[in-house]
Amino acid sequence: MKTLVGSLFLLLSMICVGQAQKYKGFRSIEEALKSPNEVRKLNISNHQINVFPKDIQKLPNLLVLGMSGNKLETLPNEIGNLTQLEELWLNHNHLHALPESVGNLKKLVELWLNHNHLTKLPKTLGDLKHLEKFYLDHNQLTSLPKSLGKLEHLEILNVSHNDLSRLQQSVTQLKHLKSLYLNKNKLTKLPASIGNLKNLQYLDVQTNRLETLPQEIGQLINLKYLSFAGNHLTELPESLRQLIHLKELHLSHNKLTYLPEGIGQLTTLKDLYLMQNQLSSLPESFQNLKNLKELHLAYNQFTELPVSVLQLKKLTALVLEGNQLKSLPGSISQLTELESLELSNNQLKSIPASIGQLKNLTTLNLSNNQLKELPKSIIELPNLEYLVLEGNPISKRKLRKLQKKLPNCTIDF
Repeated sequence: MKTLVGSLFLLLSMICVGQAQKYKGFRSIEEALKSPNEVRKLNISNHQINVFPKDIQKLPNLLVLGMSGNKLETLPNEIGNLTQLEELWLNHNHLHALPESVGNLKKLVELWLNHNHLTKLPKTLGDLKHLEKFYLDHNQLTSLPKSLGKLEHLEILNVSHNDLSRLQQSVTQLKHLKSLYLNKNKLTKLPASIGNLKNLQYLDVQTNRLETLPQEIGQLINLKYLSFAGNHLTELPESLRQLIHLKELHLSHNKLTYLPEGIGQLTTLKDLYLMQNQLSSLPESFQNLKNLKELHLAYNQFTELPVSVLQLKKLTALVLEGNQLKSLPGSISQLTELESLELSNNQLKSIPASIGQLKNLTTLNLSNNQLKELPKSIIELPNLEYLVLEGNPISKRKLRKLQKKLPNCTIDF
């Protein structure tokens, strides 16, 4: 997870830097009109503009127009005259609709319409044949036009945070799509044609209303990130085993009672999130996930630590909070790369002495268990920074003594 967060932060930073570079140049229309033929980039974002300036049409060579963060409610038909535009940023306005003439902007590569009040899109959007990035998130869309399927160069489509109840076939015709954001809609199923998106690397469908997944999901063989968290899934298709390039899989907040044996074939997986399901065991093949670094199993129904988990020698974070564990096996010491171990809200009465062999452990959460004492080996953890013991019947005297022996560790009790 840390790796992903870091990567996302870096990506956002690069986007911000890139956006800033694109907008070097003219920051007002007045300035731009002094040399209209030389203007390639105009950024008048966050200027409280509520009417699209007509004078923008006097900039015949404009390539990038930034008008995000204004108060635009409508766009004039004349926007279609800006035929040289390659990037148009209209995000964070108050737009309710788009004029048909937007289809005239045939050189557009990026179109940002996120964070508006759009309820429908014009069919002419399908004429934007060079479009590669299309951001429509945080609107009020209930459907997408069939013409969307004509955007043959589209690589990123973000329609998250809308009111879509089904995924139109047109989306599954976008053969070059690499990232598809469908999270926080009202989808009840995915079409079998989702399998057509062979180049997809990132698919986010979390927080919808899915109860089943099509077997064709296994055809998305280039996926690296997949999220179905926050749905109503009770099982996963066996075809999931075909996603051999997957690095991060989110399945938390569903109704899963078991995992398919084929999950063990996802050997490139690094982060797996299974919190808040109804799992009480893991398949034997789970031990094949040799590259797994983070495993989140919080709030399931485990009464013991699955043996297969003990074979995951690269684990750095193991989260078992909110289960029904009564003990830990001594072989927990095999997970020598562990840095964070979350065991709060279980029924643990003792911790094995072998815990002292987890030399890389920095965080150990044992809160809200039934522990009366800890093994002496706990003081042998040289990198321990944070130990949580509140909600256990350990005497204050023992806790104060422990604090003295771990002077560099913050102990919550």
